[in-house]
Amino acid sequence: RRAQTTDAGGQYDFTDLPAGTYRVSVDTGQAALQTFAAISPVNVDLILGAGDDFNSADFAFLPTPQGGDDGQLDTTFSNDGITDEPDSQTLGVNRTSGLHAIVQDDGKVVLVGNADPTGFFDLQLFLTRYNTDGSTDTTFGTNNGTTITNFPFNGAPQTSLEFTVLDVGVQTQGANADKIVVMGMVTHALGGANRVQDWYVARFNPDGTPDTSFDGDGLVTLGFNIGDQNKPEAMTVLPGSDKIFISGRMQTDEFTTEFAAVQLTSEGEFDTTFGGGDGIIVP
Repeated sequence: RRAQTTDAGGQYDFTDLPAGTYRVSVDTGQAALQTFAAISPVNVDLILGAGDDFNSADFAFLPTPQGGDDGQLDTTFSNDGITDEPDSQTLGVNRTSGLHAIVQDDGKVVLVGNADPTGFFDLQLFLTRYNTDGSTDTTFGTNNGTTITNFPFNGAPQTSLEFTVLDVGVQTQGANADKIVVMGMVTHALGGANRVQDWYVARFNPDGTPDTSFDGDGLVTLGFNIGDQNKPEAMTVLPGSDKIFISGRMQTDEFTTEFAAVQLTSEGEFDTTFGGGDGIIVP
């Protein structure tokens, strides 16, 4: 079923719709929908049960049908085209959320997102991988197809941290082939209402374990942690070199944020051939 809003502000106004699956096209030009900007194509499926209301129902991301673009669920994937495995209870955490996915050359799907082990939003990185039939790939990760990573931050063990996942890519060159690169924002609570935010890049081996050859523990933070307005927006793993290009917002002083672009080498160091010799461009 398909429905289209006529509200110029992007607000849905549908009532009394029957149960079913509705395809929603998200306009990333709307400022309020920028969180969808990294999804391509920018479509989500909204599943309504009996009695559900379109305006308040939850959105669910579904796998792109492998049999074509007719919008039908691919029943060769997890029998009905949908998987919700592994569940949070099995993993021993309060909740998980899959935020971004990438399809590997072999057709397997890597899903990355956040896991909340306590229910108090101390978000950790979460990765799981599915076989082409939608079953969990038990050869991946540290917990039956899943990795939940507890990285340190600024040299200290993780406490009161939120690792928000914003993008994912795969490297292709040499010894780094098939390594998974995750980019996002880490928020560190300093006490009370004080906090700092920083950009981070994490790298995982093809088997889903943290890559300790990447800055010693698998995590690089970029050192912009002078305030709480630092946010990367998009990442590209550059073809041919595996360099990591990131753009977003950087806080330059207490009251100012600027557009910034950063390029890292394939090993997570600032690329001195980019920008002014330090790997950073701030116009």
